[in-house]
Amino acid sequence: MSDERYAPPTAPLGDSTRQRGTGRIDLGEAFREAWAATWANFPLLLGVSLMFLVVTVLSVLTVVGAFLVFPVLVWGAFRFALGVLEGSAEAGDLFSGFSDYGRVLAAMLMLMVAMLLLSLVGQVLSVLGQTSGSGLLLFVGVIANLGWSLGVMPRLAFVWYYVVDQDFDAVQAIQTSWRATSDQKLTCLLLGIVSGVIPVIGVLFLIVGVIPAVMISSLMQAAAYRQLAGR
Repeated sequence: MSDERYAPPTAPLGDSTRQRGTGRIDLGEAFREAWAATWANFPLLLGVSLMFLVVTVLSVLTVVGAFLVFPVLVWGAFRFALGVLEGSAEAGDLFSGFSDYGRVLAAMLMLMVAMLLLSLVGQVLSVLGQTSGSGLLLFVGVIANLGWSLGVMPRLAFVWYYVVDQDFDAVQAIQTSWRATSDQKLTCLLLGIVSGVIPVIGVLFLIVGVIPAVMISSLMQAAAYRQLAGR
């Protein structure tokens, strides 16, 4: 017998395909799930988003909190997003990482550093071009950075979920995300583009539309992860 608490808003838990994950990203399905989950949980999403914003600001203002609180809070935000899709989300999910504080903090700090370094790789030639004053090197660097940003980073968008959902360390998460998307490069790029365009469209709807738009965009990423990895 299926337990409805863990089912997406429009799909039963008994759907074995959703349980296992197809290994393929369906952008249309991801958007549909994100749209349904956003409106079915809008008050909860809004409340948790405000809490996240307030605690983040306070953490950054204390400086030390940016390193000791914010990473664990981010972990909880990803956990909450997955819970929303599964129909089991609670406001307390945002702070769930603090129950295993040491492990979660270490995992998130390592992943944040790893992703920062990876993002900087694509900018190496651009930086060298600027410091050396070489226009040619700068031009090549801009092209290389564009290729890196479009071809590599979108495939690593799921690393956060692998760390949160499957307790992977940073290296395992990066390797797994890379392998899982090896034949879905264009789909990952389109997912990144769509996720960025949706909030822009939200801004056009009298600004306030950006609030649900950001929620939909975030949940699309979570839904795509579930398609890859299953439950």
